[in-house]
Amino acid sequence: MEVSLIVAMGQNRVIGKDMDIPWRLADDWKYVKEVTTGHAIVMGRKNFESIGRVLPNRRNIILTRDKDYSVEGAEVVHSIEGVWNICEGEEEVFIFGGEQIYEAFLPYVEKVYCTLVYHDFDGDTYFPDVDLSKWIQVSVKRGVVNEKNKYAHDFFIYERGMRPRHIDNKWLVEVRTEGFGEVFLLDSSETIAKPISFDSKREAMIYINTHNKK
Repeated sequence: MEVSLIVAMGQNRVIGKDMDIPWRLADDWKYVKEVTTGHAIVMGRKNFESIGRVLPNRRNIILTRDKDYSVEGAEVVHSIEGVWNICEGEEEVFIFGGEQIYEAFLPYVEKVYCTLVYHDFDGDTYFPDVDLSKWIQVSVKRGVVNEKNKYAHDFFIYERGMRPRHIDNKWLVEVRTEGFGEVFLLDSSETIAKPISFDSKREAMIYINTHNKK
């Protein structure tokens, strides 16, 4: 299971205002649909209610503290662990927002799909302050400005430098280095190349977040 995050944000990191998106980009909604169709999307209750409906052809998962909350056509969970439990077997899971959901899941995210809108918007919700320059930019697609897309924008994909992979019931940490393919991160005490393994994804992500990336 690969954990990805998809977000559209202004250049000042604004992602919303008054339970809505403060811009309209038809190509971005088309992009989101293309990327997430057929996959699970995880969102908070407020974000779901701002959308106002279950998004079709996707597994809609709503994370909320409200134990009585239910939505026809969606699955409701009450913890991050609950998300992992019901997403076991999914090829790719998309973290769909809003602000608190992004913040909570960022330690687990391996890939970020980011639509960057080149404008400073007035807003009340923001994408967390993540330095994406420390991630590997694997692609960028230039957006087209026209009548239905009035703001300049680009579509970026970033991958975390060190990524956990689930192999043979173990989480293995490996390094992706741009231009050099994939190589395993080695324990400095080992003389034979082999990956570092962990019993849980949480342990692997703690290692990634505390290790001095070179």
